[in-house]
Amino acid sequence: MDALKKTVLLLFVSLALSACYERDAQYFFDRGNDAFISREYTTAIENMNAALRLKPDFCVAYFTRASSFFSIGNYADALKDYTNAIACDPKYAIAYRFRGVVKVELGDTVNAYKDWMAARAFGDIRAEHYLRIYRKHLPGELKDTAR
Repeated sequence: MDALKKTVLLLFVSLALSACYERDAQYFFDRGNDAFISREYTTAIENMNAALRLKPDFCVAYFTRASSFFSIGNYADALKDYTNAIACDPKYAIAYRFRGVVKVELGDTVNAYKDWMAARAFGDIRAEHYLRIYRKHLPGELKDTAR
């Protein structure tokens, strides 16, 4: 078999495996999402771990795993995964909003506010609620820009 045929065959096999991994990642995501809805957060995290091993750029899996971590009070890992979701999709408005909520839990109101500003800029109208509530907690120089 000449080099070109081998290359084409390898490419075909690689694409076929990639499609299988993506389908399997969706399977684990669906199971994890069902677990999340049922408030089985540890099971949700385990399934999202499996989905992300198969598809490391699965933004919604990061988001759901982050929400699961948040639900069990693991704010550090929630922060990491909301950040991963945003890195995956820089316009992921709801991830900015939820990351802002985590930052408040961690005592970082200023950066939470910045996340809510980004969420609003990317179309999340619910971010406005947090902007109104937390505006009074900002240092003076930020209050002026928070309109």
